[in-house]
Formats: sequence, C-alpha cells, structure tokens
Amino acid sequence: MGKKCAAILLATLVSCGVTLAQSTLGTLLGTVTDPSGAVVPNAMVKITNIDENTSRTLTTDASGNYAAVDIKAGRYSVEVSNPGFQTTRVRGIELGARQTLGVDVTLRVGQVTQQVEVKGESVGVIATETETVSSTYNTLEITSLPTNYRASGNGNSPYYLLEILPGMQTDQSGNLSIQGGLQSQSQFSVDGISITDVTGNRPLHNAFPSAESIAEFKVQGVGSPAEFGDPGDVTTTSKGGTNVLHGSAFWYHQNAALNALPFGAVQKPSEIANDFGGSAGGPVVIPHLYNGKNKSFFFADYEGFRLPRTSTIQNTVPTGP
Repeated sequence: MGKKCAAILLATLVSCGVTLAQSTLGTLLGTVTDPSGAVVPNAMVKITNIDENTSRTLTTDASGNYAAVDIKAGRYSVEVSNPGFQTTRVRGIELGARQTLGVDVTLRVGQVTQQVEVKGESVGVIATETETVSSTYNTLEITSLPTNYRASGNGNSPYYLLEILPGMQTDQSGNLSIQGGLQSQSQFSVDGISITDVTGNRPLHNAFPSAESIAEFKVQGVGSPAEFGDPGDVTTTSKGGTNVLHGSAFWYHQNAALNALPFGAVQKPSEIANDFGGSAGGPVVIPHLYNGKNKSFFFADYEGFRLPRTSTIQNTVPTGP
C-alpha cells in the first residue's frame, strides 16, 4: 500500500511539473490549390527542417488544408506533390517560437517529375493567421545590436535588450510593461520554463541565459492567446545543434579610458571588465559507435564575467587639528 501511494504521489508531482511548463513550439498550416483556385485534397505535404534534415509528411483534407502542429522554431521547406501536378517546393521559411505561420501553395499542371522552386522569404512578413501583435529578435540581432550590456557596469545579461523591443516600456524600478499593459500582467519564460520574478514583475536576472545561447526573443501582447495566462508574454528560446558543426568564441573588454567623470567625483572609477566565452553545437557523433546526423544534436556554451571594480567611494571626514 505504501509503495502504491508513493507511486501515485510521484506521478502527481511529475504531471504538475509538466503542466507548469509552456510549449515554445509553432504551427505551419496552409491551403493547397490548383491554377484555377480550386482546392486540392489528398495532396502530399512534406515539411523539412533544413538545419536538421528531419521531416514529417501529411496529406491535405477534403478542403485542401493541412496543419503541422508542435514544430520547433527554425528554417523549413514545404514540398507539395500530387498526381497530375508539378511538385512545388517553398524554401527559406522562418518559423518563430509559438508562431502560427500560413504557407499556401498553388500547384501547376504537369508531371510529378517536374519541380517548381518558390522562395519563402516573404512568408509571415504580415501575420494574418492570428490577431496577436508581436515582435521578435533573432540571434544575429541579439549579438549585433549596439547595446551596452557586454562587460558593462550593469552586468552581462541580455535581459536589457527586452527594453528596446517594440511595445516595451520600463518604469524607474526596471519593471516591464508590454504594449501598455500592467507590469504585473506579464510572463517571462526560457524554453517554456517560467523565469518570472513574482516579487518584481520582471525576469529573474540570474536565470537569464547567455546571449551566445539565445536563438530568439519574442514579445507578444495585444491578442495574446489565453494559454499564456497573462496579456503580455516574453518568450526566449535557446539554440540547438544542427547537422553542421559550428561554434563561436568571444571576448569583450571595457575600461575607463573613454568614460566621463561621474557627477560629483574627483576621479574616474578604475573600471576594468572582461566578458569572455564560447559555444559549440552539431550532431552527436561517437566514432565507430554512433552517428547522430539527422537524429541527435548537441549545443553547449560558456560565459565568464570579471568585473572587480566599477565605482569610486568618496567620504567626508573632519579636518585635522
């Protein structure tokens, strides 16, 4: 009886832990039509993650619609084929975290052996599938925007990038408001795990990941789905490995050479700050034992921050006799 109760308690705790996390997966959907605009049922749709070379296949319904749910953010291609039509492939589709992206495909009459390539760079530029108002920073923008959060007196957290996202406002305490909402009505998460500081209505700084490991920042407010619980939501997703081995190394240094004299100070603080680290990702490969290409991937990063001195201390003491 004791073992049975322990098992029930463990299952309850596991289920509670799962419900607390939120999904960061997105959806690709669309309608397949012929040149006349008529829908094409039972067409085969193959959706491929370009970086991982993994794919899933589904067919359109009687109305020519397809929907691939629970897809991780990344670069995708959509290939549609049907007897009597040319195979059409849409490449370069960028799916963000928690995004519902529509990719409609028009098939041309012809042989299946013929192929039509369509560039998908413009897909999702104007979101029409949902009413949510959102904005996103990708990994290139996160590491390249001219913001002073690397080796600075405020630390090295990319948390400060949230303040310059469209629709974000901050008060004097640093609390964030999303598109005019109350600061207490915002949620923050990393890979679906909440990092909201309930005492300050902002992210927990110590739980924020390194900028080198972030794949995307996404903030959504007006029209945010009810599943997120609050009108405002900031989603952070981390990078993952791909079929190509890749990595990076960085070092940011700051000192007082170009700093101004602080108000009321008689000398500059002797500021010396160093932010350094690197990252690596790729397929899991164990020579002669396992080849994880197209199946298993890894990503890891390290960041060290050294800031021994940032300010001067001025005291007033009585003059000598």
